Amino acid sequence: MLVVDGRQPGYSLGATLLDIQNILYEQGAYVAANLDGGSSTTMFYKGRVVDKPCGMLGERMVPTAFIVQ
Repeated sequence: MLVVDGRQPGYSLGATLLDIQNILYEQGAYVAANLDGGSSTTMFYKGRVVDKPCGMLGERMVPTAFIVQ
């Protein structure tokens, strides 16, 4: 799984689809799916947010998610 934070001044430049494609290809991915991007991007691990959502209020509801247990 790959999560990239959206553009945030002083923190993250974000990524283009080509950037993501290259990272996944270099890591050996052969099937990939792109969900929502930008400020909605949020990754939870062991019950806590492990990236830095760029919405003013932090993470927010999104209609699509992968849940791995």
